[in-house]
Amino acid sequence: AHSAAIEKIDLEYKGVRDESGNAIGKVLEQSGSVRELRLGRNENFGAVGYEAVFAGAKSGATLETLDLTDNTLDSNAARALGNFLKDSSSIKRLGLTRCSVEAEGLREIGAGLAQTKASLERLEMSGVKLGDGGAESCFGGSGFGTGSTTNFLEFDFVQCEIKEARDVEALDGLLRASPKLVNVNLRGNAFGDSGLATLANGAFASRAPEFIDLGSCGLTGASA
Repeated sequence: AHSAAIEKIDLEYKGVRDESGNAIGKVLEQSGSVRELRLGRNENFGAVGYEAVFAGAKSGATLETLDLTDNTLDSNAARALGNFLKDSSSIKRLGLTRCSVEAEGLREIGAGLAQTKASLERLEMSGVKLGDGGAESCFGGSGFGTGSTTNFLEFDFVQCEIKEARDVEALDGLLRASPKLVNVNLRGNAFGDSGLATLANGAFASRAPEFIDLGSCGLTGASA
């Protein structure tokens, strides 16, 4: 099949390395039909590869789904992703489930999410460490909650270790900036009654999503 007919590229768990980035980027550049790219579970794929892939995606593809599940994103890889998000106008779903990202990388991704021209609708970050200041790094200083709004419909933040007040407040800023939100999964974050109070008096004070999962969040009867 010609590259122009390709709509989905699934390279998950295929041992993809940096040297493959140019080839993948070339396909994305030459095809205006690729809607979905899956690069998850490729532990040896790094910043050089991502930069090549995203350069090609910017030039030719109209990606709607980008899935990087279980990958390690160092600061350079995260910066490449953040820059791509800023320039993308088509991404609707971003999958970062269980990705390993340090604080600096989270800041880069957060900046991309906040400044993106894209109409992102679904963000999957379950298993990403957003505790110990992680959520603050990603969402706190990125412009969320300052009057700007997003197009997000769904968030997956299961077991992200969100517990401290600063991280809950950063999360609240993101939720506040997402008035179209329908589904929020916060299961397994031990922020307890005080964290729920922050959300209830903040993002959810005037409008709550249709579905909110707060299981295993350390809530007591006082939260009812």
